[in-house]
Amino acid sequence: MDANLINALFAFAGVAVTALGSWIVSKSNNKKDLTVTDRQQLSQDQKELREELRYEIRQLRDEMTTWKTRSMHLEDELRGWKEKYTALELDYLRATVRIEELEKRLNSRDEGGTE
Repeated sequence: MDANLINALFAFAGVAVTALGSWIVSKSNNKKDLTVTDRQQLSQDQKELREELRYEIRQLRDEMTTWKTRSMHLEDELRGWKEKYTALELDYLRATVRIEELEKRLNSRDEGGTE
């Protein structure tokens, strides 16, 4: 074989190996870049999710505080109504006793008795 042909083949082989090596390094770097980009996107997504969760938690805390305040107000109102009911029940019992006393007195007068 001709020495020039052999040198050309070696040169071509060297270029081919260099090109293949560059392509492999380029692919590897692209994967690394994609991996870094994916990680950054994932990190950003997680950050947004955490912010949304914090917002939801604040909203739920505010809502819980509102319901707690309403509940306490209703408990106070219920306590007031129970007190009124108890007072009315006592008045009713007293009135019932008084009516029974008056009916006895009336019955004793009707029977001709005196007090």
